[in-house]
Amino acid sequence: MSIECPALTPLRVTVLVSRPPAGVVVRGTVVLGTGGGGTAFYEGSPASGAMVERLRVAGFVVVQRAWERGWHLTTAGMAGAACRYATLLQWVRDNVHATGGFCATGNSAGSAEIAFSLSRYGMDAVLDFAVPTGGPPVGRMDEACPATQSSTWPGQCAALLSQYPGACPSTVCTYNGFGQQYVDGAYASMPCSSGPASAAVTLRADSVASPDARLQLSIPVHAIMGKLDCTQAVSQGLAWFDAIESEKTIEFVGNTGHEVQQTVEGSAAIEQALAGPSGCIARPHP
Repeated sequence: MSIECPALTPLRVTVLVSRPPAGVVVRGTVVLGTGGGGTAFYEGSPASGAMVERLRVAGFVVVQRAWERGWHLTTAGMAGAACRYATLLQWVRDNVHATGGFCATGNSAGSAEIAFSLSRYGMDAVLDFAVPTGGPPVGRMDEACPATQSSTWPGQCAALLSQYPGACPSTVCTYNGFGQQYVDGAYASMPCSSGPASAAVTLRADSVASPDARLQLSIPVHAIMGKLDCTQAVSQGLAWFDAIESEKTIEFVGNTGHEVQQTVEGSAAIEQALAGPSGCIARPHP
């Protein structure tokens, strides 16, 4: 189907719906998202595929999405591009979800989709529970981009990473080449890799922890990161997580790198967060 948002070109997305076996009581609906451009289904690795099946057998309607091309590719900025995911969430809620909790998990840029939907598009009025993993890598894009990074960021980043129990250097505070290209893909210019320094204003405003972001949410957020994640997604994810002013939990998983859902330990942690007694359940909304 085609997703349409103001100021964006329509973008097609394929939605894969897996329902519980016959006779199993439906507990809710879980939307799953991969990282990068989001063009692959979540079940693409043995660990994540097995988790999808376990969730289905446990009574969840599992919804996977695959964008025709990168959801962030536009000239409207990263926050503007995230309208596509928020629109998709609303469609799934209206057309697929029937009963129980309505929840979402996504890794890396898939967690950015979730974070934007909450901080910019009010999707905590639609979702009941969110499990962002491996990020979101867009907490403070202005600081992670080398062209716009401030002189105070290394110290701020080190403070954020002091709570990270992983085995990676504490200096992973700046986007690498891929990260810079990814952010640049959402803009008409290349503000992340090439600047000018004044582009920091735009990138700050487009970050999920921007000054005007909604950080007092009506649903719990359960973030999960791998202890072997050596990417800038950790510091960026912590920048957003620490800014959240409502109920939140963070979990660091061993034997797991950036792709949390692709390890046995990481996929088990995601499954436990969703299927546990306080996970994906229907919650009252204001």
